[in-house]
Amino acid sequence: MTDKCDFLGEIIGVKKAIVIRDAPNRGKRYPDFRCIECGKNVPPHAESKSQPAHFEHKRNTESPNCSLRHQR
Repeated sequence: MTDKCDFLGEIIGVKKAIVIRDAPNRGKRYPDFRCIECGKNVPPHAESKSQPAHFEHKRNTESPNCSLRHQR
C-alpha cells in the first residue's frame, strides 16, 4: 500500500485523489490513478478504523511482483 499515485503524470497524495474522485463535475469517466511503481490502476481508499487512507491495486493478482501491492 502507498499514499501516493501517478495521476496524469503528476505524483499526488491519497487525500487529493479522493477529492478528484468525488468531484461532482468530473463526468462519468473514473479518474486514471496509477501505481508509482508498476503503472497499474490503483483506486484510492478512504481512511477506516483499521487502515489509513491508501491506494490499492484493483485486483490482488495484478502485478504480483509490485512491492506496493496490498498484502492480505
